[in-house]
Amino acid sequence: MSGIRGMGSVKWLAIIILLCFIQVSSQGAISKNTLVVESLSPFEWSSEFVNLNGGHIHGRVLLQARSNASRLLAVKGDRRDPLDSFQKYRGGYDVTNVHYWASAGFTGIYGFAIGVAWLLLGVLVTLGACCKLCCCNHARVAERRSAAYYWIPRILALLLSLFAIGVIVTMYIRNRQFHTRAFKVRDTIAGSANDAIGAVRNVTGTLSEVDTITSKYNIPGLNDGILGNTVNQLNSQANNIDRIVGDNIRNLNKIINAIQLALIVLLSVALFVVVAGLLSALLGWSTIFFLIILIGWLIAVLTWILFGVFYAANSVTSDTCQAFAEYLEAPANTTLAELLPCVDEATSARASNVVKQGVKNIVVRANGNLNGLRQAGAGVQPSVSLPALCDPIGPAPNLVYPTSCPSGTVTLAGLPEVLAPYVCNVEPVTTTCLSQRRFVTPSDDAAIRDFSAAGRSLEIIIPTITALTNCSVVYNTFDTIVTQQCPPTIESIRNLWIPLLLLSVALTLLSFDWIFANHRNKREHYASRRDPEYTNVVKP
Repeated sequence: MSGIRGMGSVKWLAIIILLCFIQVSSQGAISKNTLVVESLSPFEWSSEFVNLNGGHIHGRVLLQARSNASRLLAVKGDRRDPLDSFQKYRGGYDVTNVHYWASAGFTGIYGFAIGVAWLLLGVLVTLGACCKLCCCNHARVAERRSAAYYWIPRILALLLSLFAIGVIVTMYIRNRQFHTRAFKVRDTIAGSANDAIGAVRNVTGTLSEVDTITSKYNIPGLNDGILGNTVNQLNSQANNIDRIVGDNIRNLNKIINAIQLALIVLLSVALFVVVAGLLSALLGWSTIFFLIILIGWLIAVLTWILFGVFYAANSVTSDTCQAFAEYLEAPANTTLAELLPCVDEATSARASNVVKQGVKNIVVRANGNLNGLRQAGAGVQPSVSLPALCDPIGPAPNLVYPTSCPSGTVTLAGLPEVLAPYVCNVEPVTTTCLSQRRFVTPSDDAAIRDFSAAGRSLEIIIPTITALTNCSVVYNTFDTIVTQQCPPTIESIRNLWIPLLLLSVALTLLSFDWIFANHRNKREHYASRRDPEYTNVVKP
Protein backbone atom coordinates (compact mmCIF):
# COMPACT_ATOMS: atom_id res chain seq x y z
CA MET A 1 0.00 0.00 0.00
CA SER A 2 2.96 2.33 0.42
CA GLY A 3 3.10 3.20 -3.28
CA ILE A 4 -0.31 4.76 -3.39
CA ARG A 5 0.07 6.51 -0.04
CA GLY A 6 3.11 8.33 -1.31
CA MET A 7 1.32 10.00 -4.17
CA GLY A 8 -0.20 12.72 -2.00
CA SER A 9 -2.90 14.69 -3.71
CA VAL A 10 -2.72 12.49 -6.80
CA LYS A 11 -4.03 9.63 -4.67
CA TRP A 12 -7.19 11.43 -3.77
CA LEU A 13 -7.79 12.51 -7.37
CA ALA A 14 -7.40 8.86 -8.28
CA ILE A 15 -9.90 7.77 -5.68
CA ILE A 16 -12.60 10.27 -6.68
CA ILE A 17 -12.26 9.41 -10.36
CA LEU A 18 -12.27 5.71 -9.62
CA LEU A 19 -15.24 5.67 -7.29
CA CYS A 20 -17.40 8.32 -8.90
CA PHE A 21 -16.81 7.89 -12.60
CA ILE A 22 -17.71 4.25 -13.17
CA GLN A 23 -19.22 2.98 -16.40
CA VAL A 24 -19.44 -0.20 -18.43
CA SER A 25 -16.80 -0.18 -21.12
CA SER A 26 -17.59 -1.58 -24.53
CA GLN A 27 -13.93 -1.72 -25.49
CA GLY A 28 -11.30 -4.35 -24.81
CA ALA A 29 -11.64 -8.09 -24.52
CA ILE A 30 -12.19 -9.78 -21.18
CA SER A 31 -9.07 -11.57 -20.10
CA LYS A 32 -9.36 -15.33 -19.90
CA ASN A 33 -6.45 -15.89 -17.54
CA THR A 34 -6.91 -18.80 -15.23
CA LEU A 35 -7.34 -18.38 -11.53
CA VAL A 36 -4.20 -18.30 -9.48
CA VAL A 37 -4.66 -20.42 -6.39
CA GLU A 38 -2.17 -20.51 -3.56
CA SER A 39 -1.82 -23.38 -1.16
CA LEU A 40 -0.22 -23.79 2.19
CA SER A 41 1.83 -26.68 3.42
CA PRO A 42 -0.19 -29.46 5.05
CA PHE A 43 -0.64 -29.71 8.77
CA GLU A 44 1.12 -32.40 10.71
CA TRP A 45 -1.33 -34.52 12.64
CA SER A 46 -0.73 -36.15 16.02
CA SER A 47 -2.30 -39.49 16.86
CA GLU A 48 -5.34 -37.86 18.39
CA PHE A 49 -5.29 -34.07 18.29
CA VAL A 50 -4.39 -31.63 15.54
CA ASN A 51 -0.97 -29.99 15.59
CA LEU A 52 -1.28 -26.31 14.60
CA ASN A 53 2.35 -25.64 13.78
CA GLY A 54 1.72 -25.78 10.07
CA GLY A 55 -1.12 -25.06 7.66
CA HIS A 56 -3.50 -27.18 5.66
CA ILE A 57 -3.81 -27.05 1.88
CA HIS A 58 -6.21 -24.21 1.32
CA GLY A 59 -6.99 -22.65 -2.05
CA ARG A 60 -7.80 -18.96 -2.23
CA VAL A 61 -8.84 -16.82 -5.15
CA LEU A 62 -6.44 -13.98 -4.60
CA LEU A 63 -7.25 -10.31 -4.63
CA GLN A 64 -4.05 -9.40 -2.84
CA ALA A 65 -1.45 -11.40 -4.70
CA ARG A 66 1.85 -12.54 -3.32
CA SER A 67 3.30 -12.81 -6.78
CA ASN A 68 5.66 -10.04 -7.80
CA ALA A 69 3.90 -9.62 -11.15
CA SER A 70 0.25 -8.60 -11.22
CA ARG A 71 -2.04 -9.35 -14.11
CA LEU A 72 -2.75 -6.28 -16.22
CA LEU A 73 -6.36 -5.21 -16.52
CA ALA A 74 -8.08 -2.99 -19.09
CA VAL A 75 -5.00 -2.75 -21.30
CA LYS A 76 -5.25 0.11 -23.81
CA GLY A 77 -3.05 0.43 -26.87
CA ASP A 78 -4.31 3.68 -28.35
CA ARG A 79 -3.29 6.19 -25.68
CA ARG A 80 -0.23 8.38 -25.64
CA ASP A 81 1.78 8.96 -22.50
CA PRO A 82 3.00 12.57 -22.32
CA LEU A 83 5.47 11.56 -19.59
CA ASP A 84 7.08 9.00 -21.90
CA SER A 85 7.76 11.09 -25.01
CA PHE A 86 4.16 10.50 -26.12
CA GLN A 87 4.80 6.81 -26.64
CA LYS A 88 1.81 4.49 -26.43
CA TYR A 89 0.97 3.43 -22.90
CA ARG A 90 0.47 -0.31 -22.53
CA GLY A 91 0.74 -0.72 -18.78
CA GLY A 92 -2.94 -1.40 -18.21
CA TYR A 93 -5.16 -0.24 -15.38
CA ASP A 94 -2.93 0.66 -12.42
CA VAL A 95 -3.94 3.44 -10.03
CA THR A 96 -0.44 3.51 -8.51
CA ASN A 97 1.24 4.23 -11.86
CA VAL A 98 1.65 7.91 -12.72
CA HIS A 99 2.02 6.98 -16.39
CA TYR A 100 -1.47 5.50 -16.35
CA TRP A 101 -2.91 8.77 -15.06
CA ALA A 102 -0.90 10.76 -17.59
CA SER A 103 -2.16 8.66 -20.51
CA ALA A 104 -5.75 8.75 -19.24
CA GLY A 105 -5.59 12.49 -18.63
CA PHE A 106 -4.20 13.05 -22.11
CA THR A 107 -7.52 11.87 -23.58
CA GLY A 108 -8.95 15.22 -22.47
CA ILE A 109 -6.34 17.13 -24.47
CA TYR A 110 -8.98 18.67 -26.75
CA GLY A 111 -10.61 20.55 -23.92
CA PHE A 112 -7.26 21.53 -22.39
CA ALA A 113 -5.84 22.69 -25.72
CA ILE A 114 -8.89 24.76 -26.66
CA GLY A 115 -8.96 26.28 -23.19
CA VAL A 116 -5.32 27.31 -23.33
CA ALA A 117 -5.66 28.56 -26.90
CA TRP A 118 -8.74 30.58 -25.94
CA LEU A 119 -6.84 32.08 -23.01
CA LEU A 120 -3.90 33.07 -25.22
CA LEU A 121 -6.27 34.53 -27.80
CA GLY A 122 -7.94 36.52 -25.05
CA VAL A 123 -4.56 37.90 -23.97
CA LEU A 124 -3.80 38.92 -27.56
CA VAL A 125 -7.22 40.55 -28.00
CA THR A 126 -6.81 42.44 -24.73
CA LEU A 127 -3.35 43.66 -25.70
CA GLY A 128 -4.65 44.69 -29.11
CA ALA A 129 -7.54 46.60 -27.56
CA CYS A 130 -5.22 48.38 -25.12
CA CYS A 131 -2.81 49.23 -27.91
CA LYS A 132 -5.61 50.64 -30.05
CA LEU A 133 -7.00 52.62 -27.14
CA CYS A 134 -3.64 54.10 -26.16
CA CYS A 135 -1.82 54.45 -29.47
CA CYS A 136 -4.40 54.58 -32.21
CA ASN A 137 -6.92 57.05 -30.83
CA HIS A 138 -8.24 58.85 -33.90
CA ALA A 139 -11.43 60.48 -35.08
CA ARG A 140 -14.20 58.09 -36.00
CA VAL A 141 -16.51 58.60 -38.94
CA ALA A 142 -20.12 58.20 -37.98
CA GLU A 143 -22.08 56.21 -40.49
CA ARG A 144 -25.72 55.45 -40.91
CA ARG A 145 -26.43 51.72 -41.00
CA SER A 146 -29.54 49.64 -41.44
CA ALA A 147 -31.38 48.39 -38.38
CA ALA A 148 -30.23 44.84 -39.15
CA TYR A 149 -26.61 45.96 -38.75
CA TYR A 150 -27.25 46.82 -35.10
CA TRP A 151 -29.83 44.18 -34.26
CA ILE A 152 -28.24 41.04 -35.68
CA PRO A 153 -25.59 40.86 -32.86
CA ARG A 154 -28.33 41.53 -30.32
CA ILE A 155 -30.57 38.80 -31.69
CA LEU A 156 -27.64 36.38 -31.76
CA ALA A 157 -26.80 37.36 -28.18
CA LEU A 158 -30.40 36.68 -27.19
CA LEU A 159 -30.48 33.25 -28.83
CA LEU A 160 -27.07 32.20 -27.53
CA SER A 161 -27.87 33.53 -24.07
CA LEU A 162 -31.13 31.60 -23.90
CA PHE A 163 -29.30 28.47 -25.04
CA ALA A 164 -26.53 29.01 -22.45
CA ILE A 165 -29.06 29.66 -19.68
CA GLY A 166 -30.87 26.44 -20.57
CA VAL A 167 -27.59 24.51 -20.44
CA ILE A 168 -26.66 26.09 -17.10
CA VAL A 169 -30.01 25.20 -15.54
CA THR A 170 -29.67 21.67 -16.87
CA MET A 171 -26.19 21.40 -15.36
CA TYR A 172 -27.48 22.55 -11.99
CA ILE A 173 -29.85 19.60 -12.03
CA ARG A 174 -27.29 17.17 -13.44
CA ASN A 175 -24.72 18.28 -10.89
CA ARG A 176 -27.08 17.32 -8.10
CA GLN A 177 -27.75 13.96 -9.72
CA PHE A 178 -24.03 13.36 -10.14
CA HIS A 179 -23.49 14.29 -6.48
CA THR A 180 -26.14 11.75 -5.42
CA ARG A 181 -24.71 9.06 -7.69
CA ALA A 182 -21.17 9.63 -6.41
CA PHE A 183 -22.34 9.20 -2.84
CA LYS A 184 -24.13 5.98 -3.76
CA VAL A 185 -20.89 4.57 -5.11
CA ARG A 186 -19.13 5.81 -1.97
CA ASP A 187 -21.75 4.11 0.19
CA THR A 188 -21.26 0.86 -1.72
CA ILE A 189 -17.54 0.90 -0.99
CA ALA A 190 -18.04 1.98 2.62
CA GLY A 191 -20.73 -0.64 3.15
CA SER A 192 -18.46 -3.35 1.81
CA ALA A 193 -15.66 -2.28 4.11
CA ASN A 194 -18.03 -2.15 7.07
CA ASP A 195 -19.29 -5.64 6.24
CA ALA A 196 -15.73 -6.97 6.14
CA ILE A 197 -14.79 -5.24 9.37
CA GLY A 198 -18.02 -6.39 11.05
CA ALA A 199 -17.34 -9.94 9.94
CA VAL A 200 -13.83 -9.82 11.41
CA ARG A 201 -15.12 -8.36 14.68
CA ASN A 202 -17.75 -11.10 14.85
CA VAL A 203 -15.10 -13.76 14.35
CA THR A 204 -12.72 -12.29 16.91
CA GLY A 205 -15.52 -11.87 19.44
CA THR A 206 -16.50 -15.51 19.02
CA LEU A 207 -12.89 -16.68 19.27
CA SER A 208 -12.44 -14.71 22.48
CA GLU A 209 -15.55 -16.31 23.97
CA VAL A 210 -14.40 -19.77 22.93
CA ASP A 211 -10.97 -19.07 24.40
CA THR A 212 -12.60 -18.23 27.72
CA ILE A 213 -14.76 -21.37 27.64
CA THR A 214 -12.05 -23.85 26.64
CA SER A 215 -9.16 -22.41 28.64
CA LYS A 216 -10.03 -24.61 31.66
CA TYR A 217 -9.98 -27.81 29.61
CA ASN A 218 -6.56 -27.46 27.96
CA ILE A 219 -7.71 -28.54 24.50
CA PRO A 220 -4.78 -28.65 22.04
CA GLY A 221 -5.13 -26.11 19.26
CA LEU A 222 -7.38 -23.86 21.30
CA ASN A 223 -5.10 -22.98 24.18
CA ASP A 224 -1.46 -21.99 24.54
CA GLY A 225 -2.27 -18.51 23.20
CA ILE A 226 -3.30 -19.78 19.74
CA LEU A 227 -6.76 -18.23 19.84
CA GLY A 228 -5.42 -15.03 21.37
CA ASN A 229 -2.82 -14.64 18.63
CA THR A 230 -5.44 -15.29 15.96
CA VAL A 231 -7.71 -12.66 17.50
CA ASN A 232 -4.89 -10.11 17.55
CA GLN A 233 -3.95 -10.78 13.94
CA LEU A 234 -7.55 -10.48 12.74
CA ASN A 235 -8.13 -7.31 14.74
CA SER A 236 -4.98 -5.83 13.20
CA GLN A 237 -6.32 -6.64 9.72
CA ALA A 238 -9.70 -5.10 10.57
CA ASN A 239 -7.99 -1.96 11.84
CA ASN A 240 -5.95 -1.75 8.64
CA ILE A 241 -9.05 -2.01 6.43
CA ASP A 242 -10.86 0.50 8.61
CA ARG A 243 -7.97 2.95 8.39
CA ILE A 244 -7.42 2.68 4.63
CA VAL A 245 -11.08 2.78 3.62
CA GLY A 246 -11.90 5.34 6.30
CA ASP A 247 -9.21 7.71 5.02
CA ASN A 248 -10.39 7.18 1.46
CA ILE A 249 -14.04 7.82 2.33
CA ARG A 250 -13.26 10.99 4.30
CA ASN A 251 -11.19 12.41 1.47
CA LEU A 252 -13.78 11.22 -1.03
CA ASN A 253 -16.45 13.20 0.80
CA LYS A 254 -14.29 16.32 0.66
CA ILE A 255 -13.58 15.97 -3.04
CA ILE A 256 -17.17 15.16 -4.04
CA ASN A 257 -18.38 18.21 -2.12
CA ALA A 258 -15.57 20.33 -3.59
CA ILE A 259 -16.57 19.30 -7.14
CA GLN A 260 -20.19 20.13 -6.46
CA LEU A 261 -19.28 23.51 -4.93
CA ALA A 262 -16.88 24.34 -7.78
CA LEU A 263 -19.53 23.58 -10.40
CA ILE A 264 -22.16 25.61 -8.51
CA VAL A 265 -19.84 28.62 -8.28
CA LEU A 266 -18.78 28.32 -11.93
CA LEU A 267 -22.35 27.95 -13.14
CA SER A 268 -23.54 30.82 -10.95
CA VAL A 269 -20.89 33.16 -12.29
CA ALA A 270 -21.58 31.99 -15.85
CA LEU A 271 -25.32 32.59 -15.39
CA PHE A 272 -24.70 36.08 -14.05
CA VAL A 273 -22.32 36.94 -16.88
CA VAL A 274 -24.66 35.59 -19.56
CA VAL A 275 -27.62 37.58 -18.21
CA ALA A 276 -25.53 40.73 -17.76
CA GLY A 277 -24.10 40.34 -21.26
CA LEU A 278 -27.57 39.95 -22.73
CA LEU A 279 -28.86 43.07 -20.96
CA SER A 280 -25.78 45.03 -21.99
CA ALA A 281 -26.22 43.99 -25.61
CA LEU A 282 -29.91 44.88 -25.66
CA LEU A 283 -29.68 48.09 -23.63
CA GLY A 284 -26.32 49.30 -24.87
CA TRP A 285 -24.50 49.34 -21.52
CA SER A 286 -21.10 49.89 -23.08
CA THR A 287 -19.57 51.07 -19.78
CA ILE A 288 -19.56 47.60 -18.19
CA PHE A 289 -19.39 45.62 -21.42
CA PHE A 290 -15.59 45.34 -21.28
CA LEU A 291 -15.74 43.76 -17.83
CA ILE A 292 -18.48 41.37 -18.93
CA ILE A 293 -16.48 40.32 -21.98
CA LEU A 294 -13.36 39.77 -19.85
CA ILE A 295 -15.14 37.65 -17.22
CA GLY A 296 -17.06 35.73 -19.89
CA TRP A 297 -13.82 34.99 -21.71
CA LEU A 298 -12.23 33.59 -18.53
CA ILE A 299 -15.34 31.52 -17.74
CA ALA A 300 -15.15 30.06 -21.25
CA VAL A 301 -11.52 29.08 -20.58
CA LEU A 302 -12.52 27.35 -17.34
CA THR A 303 -15.40 25.48 -18.92
CA TRP A 304 -13.17 24.21 -21.74
CA ILE A 305 -10.60 22.98 -19.23
CA LEU A 306 -13.30 21.45 -17.04
CA PHE A 307 -14.72 19.72 -20.10
CA GLY A 308 -11.28 18.21 -20.70
CA VAL A 309 -11.12 17.00 -17.10
CA PHE A 310 -14.52 15.33 -17.26
CA TYR A 311 -13.80 13.83 -20.66
CA ALA A 312 -10.55 12.36 -19.30
CA ALA A 313 -12.53 11.08 -16.32
CA ASN A 314 -14.77 9.32 -18.82
CA SER A 315 -11.72 7.38 -20.02
CA VAL A 316 -10.84 6.40 -16.46
CA THR A 317 -14.45 5.38 -15.98
CA SER A 318 -14.23 3.05 -18.94
CA ASP A 319 -11.01 1.54 -17.62
CA THR A 320 -12.40 1.10 -14.12
CA CYS A 321 -15.49 -0.79 -15.12
CA GLN A 322 -13.60 -2.84 -17.65
CA ALA A 323 -11.01 -3.72 -15.00
CA PHE A 324 -13.74 -4.69 -12.55
CA ALA A 325 -15.44 -6.81 -15.20
CA GLU A 326 -12.18 -8.56 -16.08
CA TYR A 327 -11.52 -9.17 -12.39
CA LEU A 328 -14.94 -10.79 -12.03
CA GLU A 329 -14.09 -13.06 -14.96
CA ALA A 330 -10.76 -14.09 -13.43
CA PRO A 331 -10.13 -12.77 -9.90
CA ALA A 332 -6.42 -13.47 -9.82
CA ASN A 333 -3.31 -11.33 -9.33
CA THR A 334 -4.39 -7.71 -9.84
CA THR A 335 -3.78 -4.28 -8.35
CA LEU A 336 -7.40 -3.77 -7.28
CA ALA A 337 -6.46 -4.43 -3.66
CA GLU A 338 -5.28 -0.82 -3.60
CA LEU A 339 -8.94 0.24 -3.73
CA LEU A 340 -10.63 -2.10 -1.28
CA PRO A 341 -8.25 -4.35 0.67
CA CYS A 342 -9.12 -7.83 1.88
CA VAL A 343 -8.06 -9.47 5.08
CA ASP A 344 -4.54 -10.76 4.49
CA GLU A 345 -4.65 -14.21 2.89
CA ALA A 346 -2.23 -15.80 5.35
CA THR A 347 -4.10 -14.41 8.36
CA SER A 348 -7.55 -15.46 7.16
CA ALA A 349 -6.28 -18.90 6.09
CA ARG A 350 -4.73 -19.48 9.51
CA ALA A 351 -7.93 -18.36 11.22
CA SER A 352 -9.85 -20.84 9.08
CA ASN A 353 -7.44 -23.60 10.07
CA VAL A 354 -7.69 -22.73 13.75
CA VAL A 355 -11.48 -22.74 13.71
CA LYS A 356 -11.97 -25.96 11.71
CA GLN A 357 -9.33 -27.90 13.55
CA GLY A 358 -10.56 -26.43 16.81
CA VAL A 359 -13.96 -27.98 16.13
CA LYS A 360 -12.31 -31.34 15.38
CA ASN A 361 -10.32 -31.19 18.61
CA ILE A 362 -13.42 -30.30 20.62
CA VAL A 363 -15.16 -33.33 19.07
CA VAL A 364 -12.18 -35.48 20.06
CA ARG A 365 -12.27 -34.19 23.62
CA ALA A 366 -16.06 -34.52 23.85
CA ASN A 367 -15.83 -38.08 22.51
CA GLY A 368 -13.37 -38.88 25.27
CA ASN A 369 -15.83 -37.70 27.89
CA LEU A 370 -18.66 -39.45 26.08
CA ASN A 371 -16.82 -42.78 26.16
CA GLY A 372 -16.54 -42.53 29.94
CA LEU A 373 -20.25 -41.75 30.16
CA ARG A 374 -21.04 -44.78 27.98
CA GLN A 375 -19.25 -47.01 30.44
CA ALA A 376 -21.18 -45.45 33.30
CA GLY A 377 -24.43 -45.83 31.38
CA ALA A 378 -23.75 -49.50 30.75
CA GLY A 379 -23.71 -50.10 34.51
CA VAL A 380 -27.24 -48.88 35.20
CA GLN A 381 -30.34 -50.98 34.88
CA PRO A 382 -31.64 -50.99 32.28
CA SER A 383 -28.44 -49.93 30.54
CA VAL A 384 -28.23 -46.68 28.57
CA SER A 385 -26.80 -46.62 25.07
CA LEU A 386 -25.51 -43.17 24.07
CA PRO A 387 -25.26 -42.26 20.36
CA ALA A 388 -22.00 -41.57 18.61
CA LEU A 389 -20.87 -37.97 18.19
CA CYS A 390 -20.77 -36.53 14.66
CA ASP A 391 -17.69 -34.69 13.42
CA PRO A 392 -18.88 -31.90 11.07
CA ILE A 393 -15.38 -31.30 9.69
CA GLY A 394 -13.96 -33.56 7.01
CA PRO A 395 -10.54 -35.20 7.29
CA ALA A 396 -7.26 -33.44 6.65
CA PRO A 397 -5.86 -31.95 4.57
CA ASN A 398 -9.01 -30.38 3.06
CA LEU A 399 -11.07 -30.05 6.25
CA VAL A 400 -14.28 -29.81 4.24
CA TYR A 401 -17.23 -28.22 6.05
CA PRO A 402 -19.93 -29.29 6.45
CA THR A 403 -19.87 -33.05 6.14
CA SER A 404 -22.99 -35.22 6.38
CA CYS A 405 -23.52 -36.99 9.68
CA PRO A 406 -24.20 -40.76 9.65
CA SER A 407 -27.60 -41.90 10.74
CA GLY A 408 -27.94 -42.38 14.50
CA THR A 409 -25.23 -39.88 15.44
CA VAL A 410 -25.67 -36.67 17.39
CA THR A 411 -24.14 -33.26 16.78
CA LEU A 412 -22.26 -31.20 19.33
CA ALA A 413 -25.19 -28.79 19.49
CA GLY A 414 -27.63 -31.61 20.28
CA LEU A 415 -25.44 -33.54 22.72
CA PRO A 416 -26.50 -31.66 25.92
CA GLU A 417 -30.15 -32.36 25.14
CA VAL A 418 -29.39 -36.09 24.69
CA LEU A 419 -27.64 -36.25 28.08
CA ALA A 420 -30.14 -34.05 29.92
CA PRO A 421 -32.40 -37.00 31.09
CA TYR A 422 -29.37 -38.73 32.63
CA VAL A 423 -27.89 -35.85 34.64
CA CYS A 424 -27.79 -36.20 38.42
CA ASN A 425 -28.17 -32.97 40.39
CA VAL A 426 -25.53 -33.93 42.96
CA GLU A 427 -21.93 -35.01 42.78
CA PRO A 428 -20.81 -37.70 43.22
CA VAL A 429 -23.70 -39.61 41.76
CA THR A 430 -25.88 -41.15 44.45
CA THR A 431 -27.57 -44.53 44.41
CA THR A 432 -30.87 -42.69 44.15
CA CYS A 433 -29.70 -41.08 40.91
CA LEU A 434 -28.44 -44.40 39.61
CA SER A 435 -31.76 -46.00 40.38
CA GLN A 436 -33.32 -43.31 38.23
CA ARG A 437 -30.70 -43.94 35.52
CA ARG A 438 -29.09 -40.54 36.21
CA PHE A 439 -25.39 -41.37 35.92
CA VAL A 440 -24.01 -38.10 34.50
CA THR A 441 -22.38 -35.85 37.11
CA PRO A 442 -22.99 -32.09 37.10
CA SER A 443 -19.32 -31.48 36.24
CA ASP A 444 -19.49 -33.86 33.26
CA ASP A 445 -22.70 -32.16 32.14
CA ALA A 446 -21.06 -28.71 32.46
CA ALA A 447 -18.05 -29.88 30.43
CA ILE A 448 -20.27 -31.33 27.70
CA ARG A 449 -22.28 -28.09 27.59
CA ASP A 450 -19.06 -26.08 27.32
CA PHE A 451 -17.81 -28.30 24.49
CA SER A 452 -21.17 -27.99 22.76
CA ALA A 453 -21.27 -24.19 23.09
CA ALA A 454 -17.66 -23.74 21.98
CA GLY A 455 -17.96 -26.15 19.05
CA ARG A 456 -21.24 -24.66 17.90
CA SER A 457 -19.84 -21.12 18.12
CA LEU A 458 -16.87 -22.13 15.98
CA GLU A 459 -19.12 -23.86 13.46
CA ILE A 460 -21.27 -20.74 13.08
CA ILE A 461 -18.32 -18.53 12.08
CA ILE A 462 -16.83 -20.97 9.55
CA PRO A 463 -18.84 -19.51 6.61
CA THR A 464 -17.78 -16.01 7.66
CA ILE A 465 -14.12 -16.96 7.76
CA THR A 466 -14.47 -18.71 4.40
CA ALA A 467 -15.89 -15.50 2.94
CA LEU A 468 -12.97 -13.52 4.40
CA THR A 469 -10.45 -16.06 3.09
CA ASN A 470 -11.94 -16.06 -0.41
CA CYS A 471 -12.35 -12.27 -0.30
CA SER A 472 -15.92 -12.70 -1.48
CA VAL A 473 -16.96 -9.42 0.17
CA VAL A 474 -14.75 -7.48 -2.24
CA TYR A 475 -15.75 -9.69 -5.15
CA ASN A 476 -19.43 -9.07 -4.43
CA THR A 477 -18.80 -5.34 -4.15
CA PHE A 478 -17.15 -5.19 -7.56
CA ASP A 479 -20.00 -7.27 -8.98
CA THR A 480 -22.54 -4.84 -7.51
CA ILE A 481 -20.68 -1.86 -8.96
CA VAL A 482 -20.43 -3.39 -12.43
CA THR A 483 -24.01 -4.64 -12.61
CA GLN A 484 -25.87 -1.92 -10.66
CA GLN A 485 -23.74 1.21 -10.35
CA CYS A 486 -22.11 1.43 -13.77
CA PRO A 487 -25.13 2.23 -15.99
CA PRO A 488 -26.53 5.13 -13.91
CA THR A 489 -23.07 6.52 -13.21
CA ILE A 490 -22.07 6.64 -16.87
CA GLU A 491 -25.31 8.46 -17.52
CA SER A 492 -24.58 10.98 -14.76
CA ILE A 493 -21.07 11.74 -16.00
CA ARG A 494 -22.25 11.97 -19.61
CA ASN A 495 -24.89 14.41 -18.42
CA LEU A 496 -22.08 16.62 -17.17
CA TRP A 497 -19.40 16.58 -19.84
CA ILE A 498 -21.82 16.97 -22.77
CA PRO A 499 -23.47 20.11 -21.27
CA LEU A 500 -20.00 21.39 -20.40
CA LEU A 501 -19.03 21.06 -24.04
CA LEU A 502 -22.19 22.86 -25.14
CA LEU A 503 -21.70 25.60 -22.54
CA SER A 504 -18.07 26.05 -23.62
CA VAL A 505 -19.13 26.49 -27.25
CA ALA A 506 -21.94 28.86 -26.27
CA LEU A 507 -19.67 31.05 -24.13
CA THR A 508 -17.03 31.08 -26.87
CA LEU A 509 -19.55 32.28 -29.45
CA LEU A 510 -21.07 34.74 -26.98
CA SER A 511 -17.67 36.29 -26.33
CA PHE A 512 -17.30 37.09 -30.04
CA ASP A 513 -20.89 38.24 -30.30
CA TRP A 514 -20.54 40.55 -27.27
CA ILE A 515 -17.55 42.21 -28.90
CA PHE A 516 -19.51 42.88 -32.10
CA ALA A 517 -22.61 43.98 -30.19
CA ASN A 518 -20.59 46.40 -28.08
CA HIS A 519 -18.83 47.79 -31.14
CA ARG A 520 -22.05 48.30 -33.09
CA ASN A 521 -23.86 49.74 -30.09
CA LYS A 522 -21.19 52.45 -30.03
CA ARG A 523 -21.56 53.06 -33.75
CA GLU A 524 -25.30 53.43 -33.30
CA HIS A 525 -24.66 55.84 -30.44
CA TYR A 526 -22.32 57.95 -32.56
CA ALA A 527 -24.67 57.97 -35.51
CA SER A 528 -27.60 59.07 -33.36
CA ARG A 529 -25.59 62.03 -32.08
CA ARG A 530 -24.58 63.26 -35.54
CA ASP A 531 -25.70 66.78 -36.42
CA PRO A 532 -28.60 66.41 -38.91
CA GLU A 533 -27.32 69.24 -40.99
CA TYR A 534 -23.58 68.78 -41.14
CA THR A 535 -21.31 66.79 -38.84
CA ASN A 536 -19.63 63.74 -40.28
CA VAL A 537 -16.75 63.45 -37.82
CA VAL A 538 -17.32 62.66 -34.20
CA LYS A 539 -14.61 62.61 -31.58
CA PRO A 540 -14.34 59.29 -29.74
